[in-house]
This record gives sequence, C-alpha cells and structure tokens, in this order.
Amino acid sequence: MRFYSIVKKTVGIILLCTMIFSLFSCAAEEEVFDRDLNMGRDSSIVDFEGQKLNIMTGWPDEWKPESGFTSMGDNLIARYNEMENKYNLKINIYKNPVAYSTHIMTSVAAGTDDVPDIVDCHANEIYSIYEMDMLFAYDDVSTIDVNDEKWGNKNFIRYGYFDGKQYGAFPYHWEFMPAILGVCMWDDSVLRDAGISQSPHEMLESGTWTWDNFEKLLEQATYEDGDFKVVGLGYGNDTQLAQTVLFSNGVQIINENENGKASFGLTDEKAYKAFDWLASLNSKKIIKSLGYGQFNNHEMLFFVGESYYFTHMTQTHIDGDTPVYKHDGYGFITFPAGPDGEYGLGGSYITQGRRLNWLVDAGPMQKDDLGVAMNILFEPLEGTNEKAWIDFLERNVFYHGSKDKEMFLKMVENTKYDWSSPLGSAYSKITSAFTSLISGRNTPSAAFEAIESTVNEALNK
Repeated sequence: MRFYSIVKKTVGIILLCTMIFSLFSCAAEEEVFDRDLNMGRDSSIVDFEGQKLNIMTGWPDEWKPESGFTSMGDNLIARYNEMENKYNLKINIYKNPVAYSTHIMTSVAAGTDDVPDIVDCHANEIYSIYEMDMLFAYDDVSTIDVNDEKWGNKNFIRYGYFDGKQYGAFPYHWEFMPAILGVCMWDDSVLRDAGISQSPHEMLESGTWTWDNFEKLLEQATYEDGDFKVVGLGYGNDTQLAQTVLFSNGVQIINENENGKASFGLTDEKAYKAFDWLASLNSKKIIKSLGYGQFNNHEMLFFVGESYYFTHMTQTHIDGDTPVYKHDGYGFITFPAGPDGEYGLGGSYITQGRRLNWLVDAGPMQKDDLGVAMNILFEPLEGTNEKAWIDFLERNVFYHGSKDKEMFLKMVENTKYDWSSPLGSAYSKITSAFTSLISGRNTPSAAFEAIESTVNEALNK
C-alpha cells in the first residue's frame, strides 16, 4: 500500500504542475478543434496535427491482427489507416506489460510516453484508477454524445457506470461480440433422441416456454445407459444458474427505489419460489454443474452459462476440429419464464468481468480531442451495418439463423446487473447461500434473512 501511496502523491504533484503550466500557456496555445462542434465522421475537416492515440489492451491481436486474418481485422486496419492518413493521428496499440492500474500509475509518475488514452479491460481491473480520479467520464467529454448507441446498449454497459456517470464503453457497432451470462442453449441431436418434437423456439412462440414445461423436457431428456449419461440441464456453476433463474422470475438481487437508494432484494417470495424449484430439480438429478465450455459432448439437452464459450470460440479450442458451433445444431433462447417473470424476457445478466473501453485522464491527448478520435474510431466499419456483431453471429455461429439471432439480441439488450462489484466481499455471502439452497441444505428465508443486514451495510458504504 505504501508504493501506491507514493505513486498517488507523485501523480498528484505531476498533475498539479501540469495544471499550473497550462494556466500560463493556454493563452498562447491554439485549440486544434472547435469545441462547439459535434464532431463525428461527417464533421468538417479534422486534423489531429500528428498527435498520438495510445490504446492499451490485453488483446492486441484482436485490435490489430495481421492483414488477411479476418475481415473485421482488415476493416480495423483500414480504419486505423484512415485515421492516420486522413486525420493525421498516430495510432499506437500495445499490450499492458503489467496490471493495468500499476502501468498507468507508474507511467504517469515516470513521465514516460506510454500512458494510455484508452484502456480496453474488465471493469474490475480499472476501478482503482477511477478511485484516483484518473478517468474521464464520457458524460464530461463535450465532443461525445453518451446517448449514441455506438458506445453500447445501456443495460450491457452497466458495469461502466460509477456514481451515476458513464466511464466505460463498448464498440457496439463492430464485430466484437458482447459476452453475457444466463444464456440458454439446447442441442438438436439430444432433442431428437429424447423424442421431443416441438423446438424451444416453437414453445416460446406458442406461449408454453415456462418453468413447469421446461422441467418436463429435462425429465424426458435425462437418462443413463451404462457409462453414457444425458442430463436435462447442464450449467456453469451454482451462481450462474441461480441468478439466471432469479432474473427469469422477475427478481432483482438488489432493489433500487426512485431516489437511487439500494437494498437487498432476495427476502422476497419470488426469490423463495426460484430456489424451491431449483432444489426440486436438483433432487430429481435432472440438472448438473458441468463447468465452462462443456456443451459440445451431446450429453445434455440444455446448457445455461456464459455466451463467450459459444459465440467467441470454435471447436478447435476443445476437440481439435475446425467448424464453429453453427455446424453442431445448437440453439439459443431466453431462459423460460417463472410464474412471476415477464414472459420471453429470460434471465441474462452481466458481471464485472466484462471488457469495456475507459478514457484515461493522463494520456497524451486532451479530453475533447480524445472524444473526437473515439467518435471516429467506434463508427461502423467499412461494409458493415450498425451492431455488426449480431450479423456476424447469424452468418457464422447461429444454427437456426434469424431465430437464434433474435433471441441473442434480446438477451443482450435486456441483460440484468448482478451487483458483484459494488457489493465486494458481501457478494460472496450471497453466492454461498445460492449453493446451499440448490443443494437443499438450507431454506430460502433462513439463508437470505441471515445475510440481509451484511448486504445492506455494504450497499450503504
């Protein structure tokens, strides 16, 4: 902690000196841009006068892959070339050499030229920089319209909001796929083997995609034949399943009133119903925790987990084959509705482990210049439409085409927030309760009443 204290003081001195210097020099400097303009790709001529835009990421090969590797990569390279040649801006993309916060603080303190303007990282990896007041809020950049969808759907980027302002953004119009949890998938081959004639999509359309009918499917699909076993529902872990089911029954883990005050939301009959149901499914042995990325073995009818393992990966990562999941007959659908949930909405949600793009208040570029650069950078790429990622998934991943596409888009744009980041250690109390309830070792009322005061104390800090 002493190291960070020293760095923080050093950063403060540097920033103070910079501010003092700017007071004397600003009268002599000429602004590169007219700050009253709403700068975008169709604005009047923009000249960055050779400034450098530093982008630090843990995934440099995604931001700037080799030419000819992917169409999106080639389009990104074209965008960088356009920004360098047309707008006179130098793009510098590099991998974080150490932890993001450590690199930013030490680089600022040392005065090196590799302080990032943009950081692409998970929300929980940047929070300490926010606490040191070293991030720009998108709301405070005059050249950025925070209501523009290019920065991401508001539900999906909820983890990019700190104290009511937006600090993180997602390239929502590129082919970078959003990753969410609570996605429900099924296997067509297991569906046929179980003698189930109606698909989940058809059930959703007919109004029968509900918990009770879902349970019947799980019972019908679960069987054991020697060493070969099929389970009705596989899932990543207890927390993923519990939160998906809670959200599908209209439960909020944390309730917020009109004044923004938050309180624990699981001491509620709707939450109790969710865990009574899950404990019943577990006792029937028709659900099983199978970890991550385990849906390609055709040993379960449904899987609930993180979309990343299905939208971002091919089978090359698992069994050495090359086709993507589109060739395996997997379907995407919202989780079935509970008795108190909104029909068809599902239980998708996001966690603090989502990648967003953060603007650093210490990089080479001035705040409003950085906003202009971001506007240009995050526009749809050449030859693609807005939300290009969903078209990419329909072409390359989704087996059932537009039906899977419609479902996944609905899940992304109606995703919920699990509060794991602001709750801190209190969140582990909640997840421990989830496991005890699914296993039937505790009752919902006893489990949640025991931790209610702890969670509320964490919210009120």
